[in-house]
Amino acid sequence: MDIYPRPEAEGVVRVVEASVRDRDLVDQMSQDYLDELSHFDSSIVRGSAGRFEYPYLDLYWSEVGRTPLLVQVQESPVGFVLVRELASNLREIAEFFVHPSHRRRGIGRKAAFAAFDSFPGRWEVQWHKSNDPARGFWLAVIRDHSEGDFSLVGGPESPRVNIEFDARPRNISDLRSGPVSLRYERTVPGDSSKGLVPAFRFDVLDEDGAAVGHVSLNVGSTRHVVLTAGHVGYEILPERRGSSYSYHACLALAPLVWRYCNPAILTVDPDNAASIRVIEKLGAKFLEEAEVPVDDPAYEGGARRRRRYMWEP
Repeated sequence: MDIYPRPEAEGVVRVVEASVRDRDLVDQMSQDYLDELSHFDSSIVRGSAGRFEYPYLDLYWSEVGRTPLLVQVQESPVGFVLVRELASNLREIAEFFVHPSHRRRGIGRKAAFAAFDSFPGRWEVQWHKSNDPARGFWLAVIRDHSEGDFSLVGGPESPRVNIEFDARPRNISDLRSGPVSLRYERTVPGDSSKGLVPAFRFDVLDEDGAAVGHVSLNVGSTRHVVLTAGHVGYEILPERRGSSYSYHACLALAPLVWRYCNPAILTVDPDNAASIRVIEKLGAKFLEEAEVPVDDPAYEGGARRRRRYMWEP
């Protein structure tokens, strides 16, 4: 069976998490990938059975911090990405492959961007020094995604080239609604051991450019996010409340909600009447009111119940 069916026309490039059922598919594709890499790295050789062995493959379905992704065009598999968490705010592209029959069409670039966007924060990408095609591809992709803000890591004696950069939200120069505009502040690291995901944090500015609070977008849908934290959080300075800044801050954030987590889950303490009014004004759909799980980080902070809404801006 051809595992790389060529779409008849250009389609949407998607990067989706590979399930356990996809393990053999990734293994099949890894044979083409490792065969290609073996031309640049003499340590990659076939085993006695005539196959290349990738000893870490099964760990991507069993070890926390590893994520296997499929690259799809029109839902057909054309490659894979293996992502590994090195530290609380540092991930690496451990392996990246798009079949040669699907190259030179922008698929690899879109897949790399999608992977970076899925895990905001610090990234590391590396390739063998002799692999000129990889060098050209990754330098172009990282230069564009980071807007030139990246650094080379490691000395000239190393056989590999390492690049580090921050995956920040893109196309954010005009996030505004009514009297409010947003200014990117930073990316707050996540902690996968606690279900905490990275978050884009923005200053909320009034019509005069003065900061009146902040709003953040949690990028990811862990149990903690969908049950208690929600995707969107905001806080307005007490002396500036009552002017719909919270409402407009959420609307200004809507383009990123569409890009990263649509639909978004919004959560609120049942006693927070002001935030409930904001959420209902946004047109979010009420889902349920439920107890906070005792093993959730929010429980440790004193939260006991949450009202949950679904927001599709």
